[in-house]
Amino acid sequence: MNPAGNNSSAHSDPTGAAAWMRLAERSAHFLCCIGPAGVTSLSVETWGLPEDLLRPITVAAVKGVLEGHTPETVNFVNALVVAQERGLAVVQTRHEHPGNYVRSIRVGLMGGGFPSSVDATLFSGRDARIVEVEGLPLEFRPEGTIVFLKNKDVPGVVGNVGTILGEAGVNIADFSLARGEGSRAAAVIAVDSAPPEETLDRLRQVPAIEEVRVVRW
Repeated sequence: MNPAGNNSSAHSDPTGAAAWMRLAERSAHFLCCIGPAGVTSLSVETWGLPEDLLRPITVAAVKGVLEGHTPETVNFVNALVVAQERGLAVVQTRHEHPGNYVRSIRVGLMGGGFPSSVDATLFSGRDARIVEVEGLPLEFRPEGTIVFLKNKDVPGVVGNVGTILGEAGVNIADFSLARGEGSRAAAVIAVDSAPPEETLDRLRQVPAIEEVRVVRW
C-alpha cells in the first residue's frame, strides 16, 4: 500500500473536521474496549493535520473513552471537564509533518502502568480506517461489530476461530491478521452479529488465544 497520496481532500473538504472527530471517537472507544483497565491518561497525536483540528479531535477522543464509563452524560461540550473531574490526564500533540501517512492520528491510553495505542487515518478524506493496534499493522474499518483477538503466532489459529464462529452461526465479513516480534500476533474479525458468550468462551479455551474482546459501534 502506498499511503503517500491518501487524504488529499481532507483539508479542503468542509466535512473533514467531523470525519476526523468521528474517527478519533471511534478509535478511542475501540482502545478503551481492548486496552488497559483503570485508565489514568489519554494522549492524542496528529500528523499533517491543521492546528485548529487538534483540540476537536482530542475532545472527540476523550468522549470516546468516557462515554458509557461515567454516570454523567458526556458530549463534545463537557468532555474535557468530565475528564478533569475523573482525574484523567489529557495530553495533545501536533506533528506538522506527515508520519507513516500524509494525515493520521494516534490515540493512546495508559492504565495500570501499561500503555496501549491505535493509529488511524482517512483514505480519500472519508474512508475511516484504524491501521495499527498496539504497534501491530492491523487495518480495518471501525464500525459494526468486531472480535479482537490477541494470540500466539502458531499454526491453526485461523482455522479454529473460523470453525468456532461458523458452528455458532456467526458470519465473518472480514478477517485481518497481524504478526509482531517473536510469537506475538493479533486479529480483528468483522462479524455480522455479536457471538454469544458461550462462543466467546470456546475461543478463549483455544490454547493459542490469549485474549478475546468484542467491540461494537
